[in-house]
Amino acid sequence: MTAILEIFILSGVSYLIYALCMGKNVSYPVKRRYLLFTIAVSGAIPFINLPVEVSVTEEIYRVLQYTPHGSEGYFHLLPWIYGAGAIFMGVVFVLQLFSIKKKMSANVKCSYIHKGARVFECERAKGDEFSFFGKISVSSSLTQKEKALILEHELSHVRHNHSLEKVFMGFLKVVMWFNPFVYIAAIHIEELQEYEADYDVLASGADKKEYVSLIVEQVITSALPVGSKFYSYFTRSRFNWMLNPPHNSKGIAVVPFAIFLAVAVLFTVQANCLIPNAEIIIPHIGTDADSIEQAGKMHLYTPDKEKFIDNKIKSVPEPDEQVLMIVN
Repeated sequence: MTAILEIFILSGVSYLIYALCMGKNVSYPVKRRYLLFTIAVSGAIPFINLPVEVSVTEEIYRVLQYTPHGSEGYFHLLPWIYGAGAIFMGVVFVLQLFSIKKKMSANVKCSYIHKGARVFECERAKGDEFSFFGKISVSSSLTQKEKALILEHELSHVRHNHSLEKVFMGFLKVVMWFNPFVYIAAIHIEELQEYEADYDVLASGADKKEYVSLIVEQVITSALPVGSKFYSYFTRSRFNWMLNPPHNSKGIAVVPFAIFLAVAVLFTVQANCLIPNAEIIIPHIGTDADSIEQAGKMHLYTPDKEKFIDNKIKSVPEPDEQVLMIVN
């Protein structure tokens, strides 16, 4: 339960840093890497412990170790619930991968190599173009101008390994299916991928009006969950970013990374409580009057005060509680 809470907190902190620090002056790749890195680290940090020894009194140690009776509740069911959720999400993820593979090879009219990527022209309606790793699927109904723009867009996804990022996020969804920030990060990463591909298309010299018109024409379709697709539902934001591309200021991006790592390190600290050893003084007891008088002043001490009434022992404490001390 503690690990889940730490994952929630760290993921929330990482997203808060992203929202506050990752503005327009930070490039698309840096933003994506930040989200990928921080979400992955948020899931791993709770299982990394850096021991730090802390000296405490015995009373404080007992309070820290105290567990109320029946406090476990239904916590013993958490592993089973987590396992069921992970299996379900794993099956969904595998089915998504198979659906992309099936769609890539369905109704293929012809295939060829274009700028290092394998292109499949399929007999289907326009508006269903996508890429997955080094493969691109396009409709054979596209005009040459439309095909050129879409291929340039999908080639950007291939060059920047966007499919690998989506597969990695799919894996994180399986492992941390209970974490809402994983799904939020996945949405932002897909959004940034589309912005980057749009930027590459316009940087190649494509006409902006023709390109925007082509995107609007394909608004009626929906995006694949894992593959990179030409159309994305971030249409309005895409238009804004096309008009105002970000600056490639990598120096600014160091700050959010540093802040997150500093917070993450704090979560790895595990305090090991040490109880200072009590000094035990056992005097030599002889037969003389002074020794007998001194021995009479010795008491058996224990933190449990209820065992003493009027300096008389009413019950014998446990062996690990006994400390011999001299009362002046």
